[in-house]
Amino acid sequence: MAYEFHRSSVPGDGGYRIESTPTPELVKELGWQAQRLLKEEIRLARSEIRDEVKGAAQGGVIAGVGGALLYGGVLALIACVGFALALVTPLWLAFLITGVAFVLIGGLIAAGGAGRMKQSNLKPDQTTETLKEDGRWASETMRAVRSRMRANA
Repeated sequence: MAYEFHRSSVPGDGGYRIESTPTPELVKELGWQAQRLLKEEIRLARSEIRDEVKGAAQGGVIAGVGGALLYGGVLALIACVGFALALVTPLWLAFLITGVAFVLIGGLIAAGGAGRMKQSNLKPDQTTETLKEDGRWASETMRAVRSRMRANA
């Protein structure tokens, strides 16, 4: 019995109707489609991870630059505020008040940068979803092949 490939108009079925395709061809097509899907999923995962890492790195750079600027500014402001407070309080108390205030402010800024870095999602959500869809497709195709094999037996 000779079989011919017929293009199918049903999306997601690999482009061929199962009824008119011999079982060995179906298995061959399934293997080819699975290989193609795996390559596409790997490409998509790499792209998603690259984008997420890029976002996390940008958050880290921003936090680092902010920390460096904060450090230089804190040194200048500590000296300025410390000497200004020293006009009305003892020198040691003026610099203690100034130091505590700037440590608290710097801690809040650093926590904001760390929070931004935590918002980065390094899990490739789109790839995970399409892998689930591909698994469903492969299961349905294998069920159809088994059904076809039982019908031909």
